[in-house]
Amino acid sequence: MNKTLAAVMAAGTILAGVAAASPALAAQGDTQLCTIADNGGTMVNGVCVLPVMTQGQPAEDILANSSGAVDTWTIVSGSLPPGTQMPAQYGAGNTIIGGTPTQRGTFTFTVKNAAFAAVNPPTSQLTYSITVNPARSRGR
Repeated sequence: MNKTLAAVMAAGTILAGVAAASPALAAQGDTQLCTIADNGGTMVNGVCVLPVMTQGQPAEDILANSSGAVDTWTIVSGSLPPGTQMPAQYGAGNTIIGGTPTQRGTFTFTVKNAAFAAVNPPTSQLTYSITVNPARSRGR
């Protein structure tokens, strides 16, 4: 019994040392998700295309992570459609892009996420795209 416990402790010590020396074996960061089921998104040439918004109409799109944990979300390049915003923390496993877009066009931006409560947490990045269609015309 003592030999088995000593062997397990030695193996654990070796693995902990290897993990500390190799970031690939250390704690993994959340992966940002892009699927119809997770956020209505579709991957196109490495960009997560989110559902379309309409100028002047309130809208929301979701960004989701793989762990379901609370993360900090940061836009590192590009911009959201004017009139929308994204909180850095929103809920377990996601954040939201919401508001009333004021300008039509296609907006591409890259988002980094990292575990909220971790010190020097692993991060992930994903590029997103949202198209804002022109305001709907009203029939007579």
